[in-house]
Amino acid sequence: ALLDTRKALVLIVLMCSSRFRRLWCG
Repeated sequence: ALLDTRKALVLIVLMCSSRFRRLWCG
């Protein structure tokens, strides 16, 4: 479960760092 959570956090960070961050992170 912990590993899945860490993977999810990594995906969120990558999305927030991408050009689509406005869609994912507001």
